[in-house]
Amino acid sequence: MKAILYERSSTTSSFAEDAMRGRQAMLADYAKKAGIEIVETCVDVGYLGSTMERPGLQAALRSIREGKADAILLYDRDRLNKGVLLKELQNIPLIVIDEERQRHNREAETHEL
Repeated sequence: MKAILYERSSTTSSFAEDAMRGRQAMLADYAKKAGIEIVETCVDVGYLGSTMERPGLQAALRSIREGKADAILLYDRDRLNKGVLLKELQNIPLIVIDEERQRHNREAETHEL
């Protein structure tokens, strides 16, 4: 599977940039362990999650439409969109590692019972 690593921060502070770098490292590690090839990294700094007008997001969507990748890999859905998922994003294949971790933890707890 091929994926585009996507990351966004609404602020440009050094703390936000450090957090983004940390999430990017986690995404890269997850992809390596899951056998996902990262074909592109798209980043938006200083953009709100409530708008589609983000150069990194637009580049990621264009690459998906052109068949360069199968999915967008992101840490959590808030990096893509705040609140209700925008209509334009509803049919985009996503790999959300925070949700994957939560699902894995729930399954582990169920097996322990």
